[in-house]
Amino acid sequence: MIPKEIEKGIPMPEKKSFRRHSWVDEMEIGDSVLVSTIKEVDIIRAQIRNRGKRSERRKIEEGGYRIWRVE
Repeated sequence: MIPKEIEKGIPMPEKKSFRRHSWVDEMEIGDSVLVSTIKEVDIIRAQIRNRGKRSERRKIEEGGYRIWRVE
């Protein structure tokens, strides 16, 4: 589609931000989450790392993995 005219002064709407893992922002040092697969571990640890934080994971006897925010 080719525009028919140039328009000026039209305000741009605010960008809507939806972050699937926004709950990661609420994690404090020492908080942990339980996940069932190593794929989930990788995704959540990447989200924590992308926010400049550190995490540790451990496989637990009950099954699954626990991820702690450590820094």
